[in-house]
Amino acid sequence: MTEKKSEKKEAVKIYTCSMHPEVKSDKPGKCPKCGMDLIEKK
Repeated sequence: MTEKKSEKKEAVKIYTCSMHPEVKSDKPGKCPKCGMDLIEKK
């Protein structure tokens, strides 16, 4: 059971804007505030 949870957690990626860190998305795209590409949060 623990193994599945960790696998699932690794698969979920969060994307954010470098100018607006409060903007978060589960998929890549554009920031709704400034239009910059969202980058994967490390």
